[in-house]
Amino acid sequence: MKSNNVKKRADIATIGNTAARCREEGIPVGEKTLRRWVDEGKLPAVRTGRKILVSWQNLMDYLTVSV
Repeated sequence: MKSNNVKKRADIATIGNTAARCREEGIPVGEKTLRRWVDEGKLPAVRTGRKILVSWQNLMDYLTVSV
């Protein structure tokens, strides 16, 4: 079986990792903005201890609806 060089990404990641993915994909959303959206209830997230986990699909949905 041939392997293509496609990088697999987690659908759910910490805010820091999500912000890094946004930078890599050219989406102008930073860590502070993501935290603010979560705190304001605009972006659904799961808190596990001190970590906040965000779904990439939820972020993409929010960005398409809010634009």
